[in-house]
Amino acid sequence: MPVALEYDGDELPALVGMIIACFAAIERELPGVIARVTGMTQQDTVMICAEFRAFSARLGILEAVLKTRDDQSHDKIIFSHCKGLFNEANKIRNKYAHALFAKGHEMRMLPYHHDWKAPDQWVDMGPEARADRKRIAVILGELFAILHQKDLPQGLYDKLLPQDR
Repeated sequence: MPVALEYDGDELPALVGMIIACFAAIERELPGVIARVTGMTQQDTVMICAEFRAFSARLGILEAVLKTRDDQSHDKIIFSHCKGLFNEANKIRNKYAHALFAKGHEMRMLPYHHDWKAPDQWVDMGPEARADRKRIAVILGELFAILHQKDLPQGLYDKLLPQDR
């Protein structure tokens, strides 16, 4: 890891930091989503989420609550979409947070090097890290728009009941 942090060949270590920082902002939104779906206070959902270390366990809370909702309810449609965004962001974050990094002519990484199911293959980070940085920023923006500006993507409007469009 020190090799990766000291690498001065390009901006890739900073991209990893930006990915992790974007994920931290995304992660902060989950208790608010759970509060909206359950009707609990934000403070209570923050305390509940704080008891679970793994983000996937926190997402499990949201998934369990959404299972009790009618498939046509706004909560289920909108917050299931948000759950998908949370999952995607978590996968991007895990790829970098649990990687092994090395330097050479190009910055390289071994994604998920602690996962025995993951392929043991070093990859050049350049294009993938830039694309992942862009995608996680888009996820953050989309979640912010849905949760704070009440601005839904067109795909969600298409799933809502016709009388609600």
